[in-house]
Amino acid sequence: MEWFIATLASAPAGYGIIVIMHQAPHPISAITGKTDFNDTTMEPQTNAIDSDYMSAGKITGNPFGKIIDAFIGGGTVSDSYTQKNTSETSETISYSADFTNLAEGVEFIAYINGHTHRDFVGYVSDCQHNQLNLNVCSANPIGQSTGYKSVSDIFRDSAGANQDAFNVYTINRTDKTVGV
Repeated sequence: MEWFIATLASAPAGYGIIVIMHQAPHPISAITGKTDFNDTTMEPQTNAIDSDYMSAGKITGNPFGKIIDAFIGGGTVSDSYTQKNTSETSETISYSADFTNLAEGVEFIAYINGHTHRDFVGYVSDCQHNQLNLNVCSANPIGQSTGYKSVSDIFRDSAGANQDAFNVYTINRTDKTVGV
């Protein structure tokens, strides 16, 4: 957490920040009116992606969301969260971040993750500032072995050219748009 905060705080002038993680930092809610890249092929239908770490109680709170909120707003944050370790013991981790002196033109762009094996574009829930999350379907999407259409934008089988998932993102920082 200290490394993450220090890296954000020391971003050079003009940098756009993309945080790439295995899974979403917190539950993700669909962008209202934008469903063209949110998979709706599998039951149960949802308009959100839950974060396994949050729902399983492995992490309490939303430390990444709070830190990125402070970063976007050029402010400060001091908080803590509890993390369950693999041995089921818990530890409380405190953190503080000061983003009041960021270099000129530094901005948060998005999170990119893929843990849930489905395509989904949305915002991190429970945050003051919009934090875009691009969830990417990875190879071996859920449903493929059971004969269901996978939870990606195309059916993926276990062999051949369509077994892997590739998403290309275009980021226009002037217009504040992301294309998938």
